[in-house]
Amino acid sequence: MKLKDALKFMFVLFCVITTFETLLIAVLGAVDSMGFSFEARELYKPALVALAGVLPVLILVRRENAPRKEWMLRKALHFLLTAGAVFWLLIYFGWLEANNALIIMIFFLVIYISAYTVSGVRAKRLAERLNERINAFRDSENATRGDRP
Repeated sequence: MKLKDALKFMFVLFCVITTFETLLIAVLGAVDSMGFSFEARELYKPALVALAGVLPVLILVRRENAPRKEWMLRKALHFLLTAGAVFWLLIYFGWLEANNALIIMIFFLVIYISAYTVSGVRAKRLAERLNERINAFRDSENATRGDRP
């Protein structure tokens, strides 16, 4: 992944995570109105958690011809750093408690897996388009050479 693509992906992912965190907080507040409070001075917390969730994407920036083993190691390190940073902040802010831990872990995994899947599908489509262009160029080059004596 190139740095430019990583920064674009980080921005989109930051917006998605912040939106879904806000929706989760709103739903939890509506369902459990007893004892749930969220004050205006705490509005930085969802954004900080989202930022902690997207910063490890920079680990995935690599050179073109990196070995597959290095790529797999980077993916594993990315997951560990992302999960560690997010869950540490959730524990630090007091959002991860025994009664909602399963919901939050499922929420994290759904966002992580969906973002990883979307990124993979986009990369595959880009590779297919590039292959189509290369094949079209080769076909046109071969067609013009066939006309020459």
